[in-house]
Amino acid sequence: MYRYDPATGAVTRLTVPPGASGFVPSTLYAAGGDVYVVGTSNNRAQFALWRIDGDAPAAAGTAAATMLRVLAPRVVTAQLGSFFNVGRYMFATDDTSLYFPAYDPATGVEPYRLSLAGQPSPAYVVGRHVLYGPDKQALLPGQPATFANVTGVTRGIPAVSLDMTGVPAGSGPGASDFQFATLTGSAWTPMPGAANPQTLRGAGGGGADLVTVKLPTEARNTWLRVTVKASPRTGLLKDDVFYFGNLVGDTGGVGAPTVNVLDLARTRAAVGKTAPAALATFDFNGDGAINALDVAVVRNNQRRSLPLFTAPAPAAAPTPPAPAAMSLPPRAAQPSRRGLFNDPPSLLA
Repeated sequence: MYRYDPATGAVTRLTVPPGASGFVPSTLYAAGGDVYVVGTSNNRAQFALWRIDGDAPAAAGTAAATMLRVLAPRVVTAQLGSFFNVGRYMFATDDTSLYFPAYDPATGVEPYRLSLAGQPSPAYVVGRHVLYGPDKQALLPGQPATFANVTGVTRGIPAVSLDMTGVPAGSGPGASDFQFATLTGSAWTPMPGAANPQTLRGAGGGGADLVTVKLPTEARNTWLRVTVKASPRTGLLKDDVFYFGNLVGDTGGVGAPTVNVLDLARTRAAVGKTAPAALATFDFNGDGAINALDVAVVRNNQRRSLPLFTAPAPAAAPTPPAPAAMSLPPRAAQPSRRGLFNDPPSLLA
């Protein structure tokens, strides 16, 4: 490492930091005539910050360099191998950990260390189903509600099921991992009581785990909001929210779901049909046949309706606070001079 003085044309070789066997600079910062060097030493097992006095004469030798801080402790089982910087912050990794500088006044040196060993894969909800609605789809955040999200059976919504991957070992999600709410007017009302979840490993779609949840009470002629909580039992990194609706006797149509004379006429026309698609739409009581009982269901639920809405989009992640600036020890005032390293100290802010 060399210093060039444009005023005199002199080139001075700067001393490598003492005690740093095999020191390899990675990133340099200049401030107020000094050079701050982030690099590795001791066979790439130490990650440290050094200051080299840019105004020191060549005769100063090792006194021109001072180690300010060890940014990562010595790694016994692995070498620091990858270095990168974001802005003015340096990072290092070894085979098991990620390091970056964090100064603790109590200890003087306390790097932040994130272990990379044994980190479990997060869980995901990959399928959402409603009981007695095999042809229905869950309404997800940011989507507009449609008839595809609404069942018409008399049993309402007594249970939902999930296909999940990455669920931690054990008994699976518990009752406290689920929250249910129904839409009353324009407000969501929490459903009282506890859910009853059961997990069957590998029984879901594509070999995922199947989590079936019995609701505390049926949701009938309303919208149901399901929240699967992020927890150690679910393995989710964030809550998973979805919706299903139920309107007894509704057969679909344009606009908001409403049970009216059109539903009555369609159901009468479907009496006696046995095709799976017909049964899925018109067999409201689930007895396996379309008959006068289903016609009566539609007649008795006339003029009921459900509002359509767009499910709220997921909340944006909060902006993390800016990391504190790295504080460097004060040094004695030096005569003002022009040089390669004569940049403002604010560069380290």
